[in-house]
Amino acid sequence: CMVICWFDKVDDGPDVDTGMWVVRPACAATHSPEYAIIHIDSIFQAAHLIPMYGHQFVSQDFHHQDSYNTFQAYYVNKYADHHVFEIAF
Repeated sequence: CMVICWFDKVDDGPDVDTGMWVVRPACAATHSPEYAIIHIDSIFQAAHLIPMYGHQFVSQDFHHQDSYNTFQAYYVNKYADHHVFEIAF
């Protein structure tokens, strides 16, 4: 089994500038992130997410494990490898 965080698409199509889909963490009615436990056999492909940094500098003491709590949206990197490129048209 694996714990996952669900994401929602921000728009109906990919970002015009990058060609990548933009997603944000899905939230329940209580505004808390939606997590689930799924069977590992149900995973089709891992996704490489690139944070949308915005206009502020990232602190020098920033730790990668804080990414989901720091950034509001992410690009789904369809250029990570050819399998993702085929899936994330």
